[in-house]
Amino acid sequence: MKRINKNQFIGFLIGLFAVLGTEFLSNTEKYVDAFKNGYEMAQKPISE
Repeated sequence: MKRINKNQFIGFLIGLFAVLGTEFLSNTEKYVDAFKNGYEMAQKPISE
């Protein structure tokens, strides 16, 4: 097993968190939009 440089490891972690963070944030926006749409639908009377 090749020994990993500490700086390389930190860089890898930062990159991983950046990818996960952007993925999570974009997904959160989708969830929030869906929730808002569902909430607005629920507020309207069903007889339309």
